[in-house]
Amino acid sequence: MSPLTSDQPMLNEGKSGRCSRKHSSPPENNSCSSAFERPLNLNIVFVIKYYLEIMKPVVRYSAILVISVSLFLVSFVYWTAHNSILSTDYRHSKNLTTLDQYFSSTQNTTNEAITATAVSTVTPTTTRTSITGNDATPEFPVDKIKNVFYNRVGKCGSRSLINLVRVLKILNKFNESHSNDYANDHPNRTEVETEMKKIAHLKPPSFYNRHIHFIDFEKHGIEQPIYINMIRDPIQRFSSQYNYMKYGDAIGKVSHPEHDLPDINDCVMQNISLCNNTMFMFYTGLYFCGFEDICLHESRGRVELAKKHIDEKYLAIGLTEEFEDTLKLFETMLPSYFRSAFKIWEQKSKLWQKRTTTKRREILTEASIDKLKNSLLLDEYEVYNHGRKKFERLKKKYGIQ
Repeated sequence: MSPLTSDQPMLNEGKSGRCSRKHSSPPENNSCSSAFERPLNLNIVFVIKYYLEIMKPVVRYSAILVISVSLFLVSFVYWTAHNSILSTDYRHSKNLTTLDQYFSSTQNTTNEAITATAVSTVTPTTTRTSITGNDATPEFPVDKIKNVFYNRVGKCGSRSLINLVRVLKILNKFNESHSNDYANDHPNRTEVETEMKKIAHLKPPSFYNRHIHFIDFEKHGIEQPIYINMIRDPIQRFSSQYNYMKYGDAIGKVSHPEHDLPDINDCVMQNISLCNNTMFMFYTGLYFCGFEDICLHESRGRVELAKKHIDEKYLAIGLTEEFEDTLKLFETMLPSYFRSAFKIWEQKSKLWQKRTTTKRREILTEASIDKLKNSLLLDEYEVYNHGRKKFERLKKKYGIQ
């Protein structure tokens, strides 16, 4: 008997048989193994389909997870590299606490620079290398780690520059703030200390401006911001301010024009009113001389101190007469603040200049011009010429044509 024949009775008898547990009688013309072949195949197919349905969301979420992890790794690598650069700049900045240390060595004292003889033309009073001499280009951008302070000289194009800065702050992503005190450019000691603390606590990069005379932060133990300024031919500036004070401008910036001021030529030729005011006739010089007692009295000392500060404390000086070249210079030396300045100025200059035009202008005579140049504004011209020479040197250094 074959093995299959001999096993048949066992499959059909009793509950102990494997087939009998599932079926009361064996299927006709089929074996036990054939009886379970179709259900088993169906179960396998069902399990596979069920498994695939379960795995669909798993696969989907796994793909999302892989993409997310990849993006995170890319971001982490970029963040690490970026902060490595910033930390390098920060280490440099910790070792350099003043603007003068970027460019120059120790300067002679003020008294050594003061000479006894008045001169009508300017000659350099220092023999050491300064930021306006044969200085080396900074190895890292100082504008990235320090705030800029524009202690703006009046009637030298400052409103045009500020209008431009308020557009650039959005484009170049820096902070801009100013003082609302437009009249008091020589405040008392307490107000000066308050102003210094205010500027020192500005979060960099910040651009701050105010009509105020030079403040020596380092003398008070506070880190110096980057100083910039603009100057203008003294006779042109004097005429512009005098007419501005007397008549106001196109947008009514002067709320109470001083109509009682004498004719500008009478002021000059008779040496009356503002023309007899030593501070008014040394207006630009005071913005660079500062708050030393010597600055308030007519002397060689205040002229030399103003020139000394121009050399040592100011990164750049611009000229109103060469406003476009000034923008190019600022853009080159302070790109984080002045990037695209010249391009925007070309688009907006006509509108801004209309707003700052003086309503009426009294014309100076040749006699008044001669007296101003050779007498009343003699010290003012010396400071102006010194600042102009700095401007020309910087233009040459940075290849600005």
